[in-house]
Amino acid sequence: MAQYALESGYDYVFRTDSDAYCWVNRLLASGFENHDYQGWCIDYPKHLETDKALRTAHGGIGFLLSRKAMEIVVREKPWMQSDGYYWGDIWTGEVLWQHGIRCQRDTRFLDGSNGAQHHGNVFASELPLDHQYISVHPLPVLNMYEMHAKFPCMSDETIPPERQLWWCDIDHNYGTKQPECPCDYCATSSPQIL
Repeated sequence: MAQYALESGYDYVFRTDSDAYCWVNRLLASGFENHDYQGWCIDYPKHLETDKALRTAHGGIGFLLSRKAMEIVVREKPWMQSDGYYWGDIWTGEVLWQHGIRCQRDTRFLDGSNGAQHHGNVFASELPLDHQYISVHPLPVLNMYEMHAKFPCMSDETIPPERQLWWCDIDHNYGTKQPECPCDYCATSSPQIL
């Protein structure tokens, strides 16, 4: 995808899954042009940034890459993750991290796949009329129609929410707790991270 975008003269690319609903007008007004890599990622404590997860943007709801980031991605050979799969979103984040590009964390990309109540079935009725999201994931096809009907004309301008609609305790499973650190991850056994 990045190779095609570069060869076609694009300066940015938005990568998302087919089960995400995106308000394109909001995406275009999101300020993506100010970053090489933008999307939703776990807000790791500073001392964990060098661990394997590397603040990788979640691919389902989508992330943006600049020409600079795409050029880096197309030069690298894909490698398998520790679970034996080729996860493009994780790999992309790891490659960019190695080249000094960090993900610009954006809470306007809402991933409901971690919530026990969803399992791939986000409903329009769960979002308030004044929500600030750019992209929502995951939605089956019928819910796409529902989302489109409920939110036909969303304003372009959005404010990143301090806390997303669905949030859960994040297990920083690649990190090592540091008892002397006061961050939520180290100080508690079940941290509450946005």
